[in-house]
Amino acid sequence: MINNFLKITLRKILSNKINSIISVVGLALGISSCLFITMYVFDELSYDNFHEKKDRIVRLTNRVKFSNEDFHALTNLPTAATVAKDFPEVENFVRFRFSGQNGAELSYKNTVIKLPNVWFTDSTLFDVFTHDIINGEADQALNKPNSIVLTEKTTKQFFGNEDPIGREMKINNTVLTVTAVIANPPANTEIPINALISMTTFPQTFHDAFNQDWFRMGFYSFLLFKDKPNIPEFEKKMIAFEEKYIQPWADVNEIEAKVTYYATLLKDVHFDSGKTYDLPKGNKNYIYIFSLLAIFILVIASINYINLSLAQSNKRAKEIGVRKTLGAGKNELVLSFIGESLILTILAVILGIALVELWLGTFNGVTNKSLTTSAIFSGSNLLVLLGIIFIVGVLASSYPAFVLSSFNPSVVL
Repeated sequence: MINNFLKITLRKILSNKINSIISVVGLALGISSCLFITMYVFDELSYDNFHEKKDRIVRLTNRVKFSNEDFHALTNLPTAATVAKDFPEVENFVRFRFSGQNGAELSYKNTVIKLPNVWFTDSTLFDVFTHDIINGEADQALNKPNSIVLTEKTTKQFFGNEDPIGREMKINNTVLTVTAVIANPPANTEIPINALISMTTFPQTFHDAFNQDWFRMGFYSFLLFKDKPNIPEFEKKMIAFEEKYIQPWADVNEIEAKVTYYATLLKDVHFDSGKTYDLPKGNKNYIYIFSLLAIFILVIASINYINLSLAQSNKRAKEIGVRKTLGAGKNELVLSFIGESLILTILAVILGIALVELWLGTFNGVTNKSLTTSAIFSGSNLLVLLGIIFIVGVLASSYPAFVLSSFNPSVVL
């Protein structure tokens, strides 16, 4: 029975090639547009989801009221460590500092490469964030001065297939020892990494200078809470923190200034824009706009399919009359039309995925993303794809199916 149904359906599609091609191409263009949008939206919403403790990690930022008022993504050096010491609900902390806004020049023998995303950081990094260790030990990787951890990609660039552990390389004139190799982190992260250098590599004079000045901002600070944090309550406590540490120091140094601290959950950091010295951020308004656009495109594609189906009603009237005269029921005809629509939709989905593959490089260039077609078949994107097949293949075809199957055979014939 199923084979017979498929034969009849394919015969109908092939007998009306022009209409079928228009339907499939139109749907494919709409579906490919929806897939591009959903891939972009879900990528934006998935920033730093790979960190196991993401629900307990917050970024600490501040607003400094000096001669004018500025929101800073950076804090000073002792802030995170002092908060972790004073607040029992804070389990740990980690700080990051750029090795250079335009990248750092690393060298090994005759290989010299200027790398972006090279960070100085604390030895607590692997206790807070999740990074897969490929080679080396996490608890030993950054606990000594002049230690450097490389990603797989960076390791290949400098060492090829050699074992890098224990080898020495340089940043400017400072000698560093490779202590570990981590897996390349996903592109959708707020802390993109090519290499990590231990914070203790900085000389003591550097630490003294930053520790003695509460208004010398230069570090991205993250806190790990023991439980899921209550952000409003924590920010209220930071008022007392400011009064305890900042104001006495400001009074001694005759500085009229005030600092207000803010905490942002890791999952929201990507959209925490408007702060100075911050990394590029996403815009949540784009998420809403693009989501509505995807729905609009899908609705237009469905309406277009309904119009094309109804436009063929006169051509199919005799077919319906004959089938009803020979005993076909309304339900059987409805299922036949829906089945035909599902096959067309599946063909359109296949063509739509092919179009995504064809244009993905251009799309990544425009959006500054690193998306792959494999993302279509994972998680939420796959659910959207199945939803498109159901909405277009079943719901959009239901109206023309019921209209066409309701023809009176005696009137038609």
